[in-house]
Amino acid sequence: MKQIILILAISILCLSLLAQTGLLELNYGQNLNEIKELLEQRGFVQSPTDSTVFNGEMYTVNTELRLYFETDKTNLLGWLIAIEVGDLDEYEVETVFIEDVCMLHGDDYEYDPDFNEAYWRLDDYHFINSGFDSEYDYYLIFYGDNRHQEISPW
Repeated sequence: MKQIILILAISILCLSLLAQTGLLELNYGQNLNEIKELLEQRGFVQSPTDSTVFNGEMYTVNTELRLYFETDKTNLLGWLIAIEVGDLDEYEVETVFIEDVCMLHGDDYEYDPDFNEAYWRLDDYHFINSGFDSEYDYYLIFYGDNRHQEISPW
């Protein structure tokens, strides 16, 4: 019986850690050097003027990634993925991104049709918020932390 409980506890821990891994395989708590190496492998380039901004492509469209760290850049607090919509159909864009986030984090999310915004709660502190910018030029996916509201783009 103890063995079964231990296996269940380890499984739950592993699943909760997996739920923290986001799009582009980023994780809360990573440092800038780890992230830079990971993103460069995916074709992203670090901005020459801001070490916390990377540019590349997701879904074959221009994408900007902005990272939010504690001051020493050793603990990733959150990240914002801004995917250029261009001439793509907004409904299709939103559907694809919500499906992709659901594949990683489950389909237990809230959707606000007035703001075209989706929200996933990952744990007591971490969440994902996604939706269009005010001009519908970019689809934004934000991985945030309730303890650091100052980094939220909304």
